Amino acid sequence: MQVPAKEPQQCLRFGPFQVDLVSRELSNNGCKLPLQERPFQILEILLEQPGQIVSREELQRRLWPAGTFVDFEHSINTAVKKLREALDDDPDHPRFVETLSKRGYRFIARLSSMRNDGTRERLFVLPFENRNGAAEEYFADGLTERMIIQLGKVCRHTDVIAPVSVMHYKNRKHAPEILAKMNADYLLAGSVQRTNGRVRINARLIRGGDQCCVWSESYTREGHELFFIQDDISTNIARALARVFSPLDADAASASSTTTTPAVYAKYLMARHFFRLSSVPDFFRTKVYTEQVISEDPGFAPAYGLLAMVYANLAVYGASSMDSASKAAESCARNALNLSPNVEEAECALGWKLLDYDGDFAAADQHFSRAIDINPSYPMPYNLASQAAACQGRFDEAIEKITRALNVDPVCPQANSSAGVVCYLARRFANARQFLEKTIDLHPKLAIAYLSLSWVYLATGDFDKALECCKTSLDCDPSNPITRANLAQILAIDGHRQEALAVLNELLALRKTAYVPPYYIAQVHLSLGDVSQALHWLETAFQERDSWRLMAGVDPRLDPLANHSRFQRLLADAHLPVPAH
Repeated sequence: MQVPAKEPQQCLRFGPFQVDLVSRELSNNGCKLPLQERPFQILEILLEQPGQIVSREELQRRLWPAGTFVDFEHSINTAVKKLREALDDDPDHPRFVETLSKRGYRFIARLSSMRNDGTRERLFVLPFENRNGAAEEYFADGLTERMIIQLGKVCRHTDVIAPVSVMHYKNRKHAPEILAKMNADYLLAGSVQRTNGRVRINARLIRGGDQCCVWSESYTREGHELFFIQDDISTNIARALARVFSPLDADAASASSTTTTPAVYAKYLMARHFFRLSSVPDFFRTKVYTEQVISEDPGFAPAYGLLAMVYANLAVYGASSMDSASKAAESCARNALNLSPNVEEAECALGWKLLDYDGDFAAADQHFSRAIDINPSYPMPYNLASQAAACQGRFDEAIEKITRALNVDPVCPQANSSAGVVCYLARRFANARQFLEKTIDLHPKLAIAYLSLSWVYLATGDFDKALECCKTSLDCDPSNPITRANLAQILAIDGHRQEALAVLNELLALRKTAYVPPYYIAQVHLSLGDVSQALHWLETAFQERDSWRLMAGVDPRLDPLANHSRFQRLLADAHLPVPAH
């Protein structure tokens, strides 16, 4: 095993504080604090040896040259007192600087390094090279994804780039180019090979600044030891990155209920492969594999968390009713958390259910926060929390949260398209178009991106482009009822009433055999000028707990209803923003 190479740390973070050792500045959440030279020097010395006792004699020797005549005891006491005042630290119950009687001082808080600009360092995991042929590709990809999840839990003060963005760079091996494009500080590269029930994994960690390999290791283990290999890699990388994490962090990342047999795990990795593709057919494929995993190993907690998110996505994509999907998602999520308290997808699914089905924004936010606490590099809770804030009209907060999701998943189609929708709801249409066009450049077959872009063009009066985007969305996903309703809406606004009515009648007939979100039927009626029917179907959307209903208070497409008392009562009863008269 290669010994980690050391690199001087120039910016450090602890609690809300940041220390720049080059400019010699202390900040609290970005606000600079006045701190005299002696207290700063003591802080600097303590930070050199976190968790270690620094004697008063050492402080005296380093702060005052030999032959200096000063009351050392008083001067050290004064400097430490001023340091504690700056940190708002109680000497009787210290959070940062601990006094050890007659021995010295010790810095006791958890430290993490930062970039010089104050942002978190970023780690990119290059998709593991598969050395078993095309049939085993899913295994290498799935192992990469699980490795990223594991690292996100252990390297808590580093942004670990999420799997969707990582897979965008599959089969690309030029580390400097990838690090530059992803604005990453470290790159983990590796390979995996399965032979006769044994797994061989090679891994190495490369530092971006000088391309130095700061850590490397090779593992050859029995297949059932794969989970322990993952734990070993993530723990060693965390140490190589000079992170300080408690034993609880490692325990949480490697609970026994997150392991299973090699055969079951292979099916789980196949399920994750399809889930990452993010289309309705792939969600159903994910469901099939995940149910097989649960059938063969009912104690495997991550499978329940994944299945919970599958049900959530099926409802959002209009492929399942909210009632059945939310109940199934909640059941799976609670099963996962009963087996292991640290399944972030389960917490996220519970938050989704509380938000989209119950409309309980506060309770949902608690679960999103818990998911982030489990894995700060998991983008979905930031994404959902952003949507929740936007639906409540808190657009600056929404954009801040979706920016956080994009930091850890910069080329993710869901995150980029969600950013576009948030900007659309905030009526920042130019920004919305930029995000959605970027999404389409990255993922030219993503139906939801074209659909959302059609809303932007509709809001800005460009009906030709709105219709073009809607038709492209239908080409990508011909069976999506939301896109067909959007088509009817555009046709109605553009004066093609009979064509719009024909599509509307098809949707009403389809509701007898499949789920069609009533929110979008209301949109079509409103575009046709039938306010009464539009309000009826909006009320139906709230009764059926259609997830799209939460946009009603800020959706530009419902502006014609803004002054209608029946619409305002509907929003007020749901604690959604009521448009001003």
